[in-house]
Amino acid sequence: MNGIDYKKYSVLFVDDEIPVLKAIKRGLHLEKYNKFFASSGEEALQIMKENEISLIVSDMKMPKMDGIQLLKKVNSIKPEIYKIILSGYTSTAQIIASINLTDIDRFILKPNKTLIRVDFPAPFSPSRA
Repeated sequence: MNGIDYKKYSVLFVDDEIPVLKAIKRGLHLEKYNKFFASSGEEALQIMKENEISLIVSDMKMPKMDGIQLLKKVNSIKPEIYKIILSGYTSTAQIIASINLTDIDRFILKPNKTLIRVDFPAPFSPSRA
């Protein structure tokens, strides 16, 4: 073991596509950190009000509030949260805008069947006992 108490960390996943959220949930069920799931930006902000979130992974393209708008709000509420965009859109301009406008830490393309293997920042690296 690496001695990290994963239970004190929480990751929030946001995607308007319920099957995507279910797939993430299935893929991460053995991970020791707390996991929250939201199907909209509004729901994500509510979860953040009620819970201490350490890392947020958000889809880019969502109705009402897209990922950039959500992460801009997250940045104004709690700028130290590690922010990841998960998107199927690969336009270089869009990726650059995402990074510049929201101060995101990582941009992951989907579909990403290996999301659980993505190296999250310590202490979020998936545990491998």
